[in-house]
Formats: sequence, structure tokens, C-alpha cells
Amino acid sequence: MIRLILLIAVLLAIIIVLKQVKHTPPEQRKKLYIKIGISSTAILLLLLALTGRIHWIAGIIAAAVPLMRVLLPSLIRYLPLFKQKMDQQEQTFQQPTKHSSNLSVNDAYQVLGLTPDADKAAVIKAHRQLIQKLHPDRGGNDYLAAQINQAKECLLKHLEQA
Repeated sequence: MIRLILLIAVLLAIIIVLKQVKHTPPEQRKKLYIKIGISSTAILLLLLALTGRIHWIAGIIAAAVPLMRVLLPSLIRYLPLFKQKMDQQEQTFQQPTKHSSNLSVNDAYQVLGLTPDADKAAVIKAHRQLIQKLHPDRGGNDYLAAQINQAKECLLKHLEQA
């Protein structure tokens, strides 16, 4: 009995859609076909979910697809607010780092393991070797990597001024 009711409902829906297509101007039919395709897919997936043939989450996602056209502009409008919230949360969790101005030239030479007579190439080479060993992606930590980077910046500025 339920199958008969569903069959009649589907036939009525097809008849209504065909009449709507017939009365739609040719330049607007492409949009109508897209709408019909998305809606019918969503309905089909929803029915499959209700009958237990696919997972219910897939049915909900399929039913939400036609609504995305309405909801997407609202989500985009509020996206800057979400970005602001995320930036604020990141700032609260970030630890303050020392700037290169707080690092003396002698300390920078010690961090990189160089002597004061080192040239620009030696600074770059020492930085590269240390950062490869102590980079956070390779088992080091952020503090050491930041110290190494600050030492390089400080020494390069010092060598340029000299």
C-alpha cells in the first residue's frame, strides 16, 4: 500500500514538473533543470535514508544541498566575524617572543656558535645548519628556532652596518 502511495506521489510530482518546464521561457529552462536535478537528487537520497538503504547523515546532507543556495549568502556575510573570533583566540594562546632588538650582537654570535670575525656567508651557513637540527618540524621547539632566526637577523643587520 505504501509503495502505491509513493508511486502516485512520484507520478504527480513528475506531471507538475513537466507542466512547469513547458510554461518556462527557454532562456530560464537551464536554471530550472539544475534546480530540478538537485532537488530530485536530494529527495531520492532522503528517501533512501528513510528506508535504511544509506546512512541518515547522507540523507541530511542531500536534503541540505538545495538550502545552501539560500544559506550561503548569509554564511558569507558572517564569515568576517568568524575570522575575527579565530584571530582573537590565536592571539590569546600565542606566547610573546623576543624581538631581534633584545638580542645583542655578542649573544647572536654565541647562539649561532660563531666568532666575531665571521662574515655574511658564515652567518647564513651556521643558521642553516642549526635551523635544520632545531626546527619545530624536526623535533626542535619554537623558542630555539625563534632565537636562531633572531640571531641571524641581528648579525646580518650588524654586518650590513659595518
